[in-house]
Amino acid sequence: MRISFNSGGRGAIASRIGMTFFGLVFGSIGLFVMVMAVRSGLEGRARQTWIPVACEVDRVEVHSTDDGYRLGIGYRYIYDDTVYRSEKFGSGSTFDDVATRQHM
Repeated sequence: MRISFNSGGRGAIASRIGMTFFGLVFGSIGLFVMVMAVRSGLEGRARQTWIPVACEVDRVEVHSTDDGYRLGIGYRYIYDDTVYRSEKFGSGSTFDDVATRQHM
């Protein structure tokens, strides 16, 4: 028994080009997702080694939005003889309703 493949012709070349393009696109997406997952894991691991420092809260405001309420907070802290200012707080900083805001 003899098995042979026809590797010539325009159809075979177009098929190879199409499959190569598909493989490159699919592989690139997979690589991107993998890099983002590793990056996220490294950031999470780095946060575990942070040294706690005291901060001073400059302002606290509650703003009404279409989705509910939003907390506005400003603070500063000193790390390694450098003063840092930020307005980031937690991961969300949004309130669902007035009752949640009042219990804070």
